[in-house]
Amino acid sequence: GLSGTYSDETGMMNYRFESGGKVYMEMMGMETELKYEVDGKKVKIQNPQGGNMIFTLLDDGSIQGLMGAKLYKDGKNKKTKK
Repeated sequence: GLSGTYSDETGMMNYRFESGGKVYMEMMGMETELKYEVDGKKVKIQNPQGGNMIFTLLDDGSIQGLMGAKLYKDGKNKKTKK
């Protein structure tokens, strides 16, 4: 499974993955405990309203999340300036 915290570029959406298939989703100050599983390149997060949210594991280690938002592990989401 996954481990660690993945955040979007704004830091407003955070997903903390832990052992035992638990993920803590924090959005706008509200935290929700959900269950998740990894199936190949897909991360299936159980939606409390029913069904699953399907995220995609990308080759660079980030996750393609809701509405196309990329989630980066441990805050490695700062764009580097060249």
